[in-house]
Amino acid sequence: MENFEPYTAPYKDQLFGKPYRFFTEKAVYVSFLKQVNTFKLGINYYNCLNLIFKSRFWETHGFDAKTFVKDNYQGNISSFFHDYASRCGFGGKKNDIIFLYLELKSGAGIKWAFTQYFAVRVGAQFFILRDYIKGERVQEPEWLKDLYKETIVKLKREYKIKSWKLLI
Repeated sequence: MENFEPYTAPYKDQLFGKPYRFFTEKAVYVSFLKQVNTFKLGINYYNCLNLIFKSRFWETHGFDAKTFVKDNYQGNISSFFHDYASRCGFGGKKNDIIFLYLELKSGAGIKWAFTQYFAVRVGAQFFILRDYIKGERVQEPEWLKDLYKETIVKLKREYKIKSWKLLI
């Protein structure tokens, strides 16, 4: 598996803001890039990381990454991906399964990762309903569908997770 280098400046030379207000955007980006390389996530996750950073969603939609992580000093790629998709209107089961996979890859135990997965599955229903009522629900982009398909295959292969466990 290849190591990916920093993309051509998808970040600005400024502090990131909440929740990593003491770090520059470059430091946060490089931290996430190291996670992509360390966990051997592959080219699709690398491309999505760059897409997310280019979108600068945290400036318009907000980003907390603290629901379960509670850590202002260590960036968590699973929360970053999940918050991006959820806050931009295409959260749901596919997004939650990607979150589960990233939690497992980042070293969370099976029980803890599934606890978080079920919590975001239950909690997401409120936000999905709210977005639907407001008319803010958008069509899932192709990259999310592709990442979901790749993630399902990896979950089954790497963690021997049966598909019935992902039905909720």
